[in-house]
Amino acid sequence: MPAESSGPTLAVKRQAGASSPRKTQVTSCKAPPFSRFLVADALKDEAFVRTYFDGELPERKLLYEDPEFGFCILAHASEGARESQPHDHGPSWAIYGQVRGETIMSDFALVEPPGEKQPGKVRLVRSYTLRPGMRIFTTRATCTRRAAPRRAGPTRLLRIEGQNLEKIRRPSCRLA
Repeated sequence: MPAESSGPTLAVKRQAGASSPRKTQVTSCKAPPFSRFLVADALKDEAFVRTYFDGELPERKLLYEDPEFGFCILAHASEGARESQPHDHGPSWAIYGQVRGETIMSDFALVEPPGEKQPGKVRLVRSYTLRPGMRIFTTRATCTRRAAPRRAGPTRLLRIEGQNLEKIRRPSCRLA
């Protein structure tokens, strides 16, 4: 990585015949079309994985936050078994890429919307396992999409958020 870089470098592929990559607004509810390919390429890049995912990591490490568009690239680490409660991604999309270990992802449907002081209620729709090299895209929640990752052992996960979810209020939810 060049010395002047403040975060990981994920190369944007050029469109056929284009002289430079297109700039794409990424703070909307849709991820830019190239972003899923960037995650796939990053998961295969041994130097990238060694640099950002080997060794000790906090549970959530901000690798890069774009000052113009607001999207961010994160490294997630879990050292042991862990299960998250169903949660909402608010107005943002997210792309997950499994680096190491396995993560069981669960999707939920909204049964009862959250109130001002009470969590919403959800029901399980499906669960699926992310294995190394796999990636998934979650769209903006719009009160219909909830997630709850579960891990049986150590994992490493690459995540790109349309905006930094630590900076926004997100409704909570519980199983109905």
